[in-house]
Amino acid sequence: MDKENRILHYSAALAVFRTWVRQGWITEDDFRLLEAKMAERYGLSNNSIYRQTP
Repeated sequence: MDKENRILHYSAALAVFRTWVRQGWITEDDFRLLEAKMAERYGLSNNSIYRQTP
C-alpha cells in the first residue's frame, strides 16, 4: 500500500472512531488507544503531520 492510501485508510478509520465517541459508544481514552493502533498499523510516526490526536 502506498503512503497516500495508508493515510486515507487511517483517516477513514478515525472518522468512524470519532463518530463512535460522539454517540457515546467509546470514550476519549478508547479513541486515543485506537488512534495509536491505527497509526502503527498504517505506518504513521508519532510526529507525523497526519496524526489526528484529540
